[in-house]
Amino acid sequence: MVNLANDQVGSNVPKEVLSMVTTDKRVARTQLALRDALEKLAQTHEYHEITVTKLTQTAGINRKTFYLHYDSIDDLIDTFADQVSGGLGKIIQSYSFKTVYTHPGLMLDDAVTYVRANDAVIQHLLFPKNYTRFAQRIEDNLVVILTKSIRQSYPIDQQDAEIAAYFMVHNTLSLFSRFSRDHHLDFDQFKSYVARLNLTGLSSFFDPRKAY
Repeated sequence: MVNLANDQVGSNVPKEVLSMVTTDKRVARTQLALRDALEKLAQTHEYHEITVTKLTQTAGINRKTFYLHYDSIDDLIDTFADQVSGGLGKIIQSYSFKTVYTHPGLMLDDAVTYVRANDAVIQHLLFPKNYTRFAQRIEDNLVVILTKSIRQSYPIDQQDAEIAAYFMVHNTLSLFSRFSRDHHLDFDQFKSYVARLNLTGLSSFFDPRKAY
């Protein structure tokens, strides 16, 4: 990747472009530092114990810089949750719901790969009870995405699609929480439980003969 901020780029690059690239990189570094600090503090602190002062000290930035990016700790949590659910949402959107419903293991493989790549946030922010704001926002976001996917594959109304989506997302996240903590439950067992629960529970909603 070409570094536009490098002096070797030459005089053909406008100064405002160089400034924009430098600013974007600085913003990205600051947001990453705050994310890392949040993950670190979440390992030893209850949600209500995390303050802007503790967060900025851990991240190595000042309070003024924090407030240039976020309005509050809640705002940071919401933004972080949107990033995680966005990554999981892309996985949902990469399959038709008909495929997800009939072959649930395919999407679960991709989802678990994503989760493991973001293991710290999942373990310390998604599942602990005192971080319910983070988990609830992710769940709500995924329900919206999955509802749309369902209605693109099956001719059912909005309410039924939302209920089915909530059932699937809630079951899957709850079981994954158990899977992440229970070393006696392996990945194949986890997939089997999710498939059995979702296929059985949703069987009255979806008629494979009526799929788009």
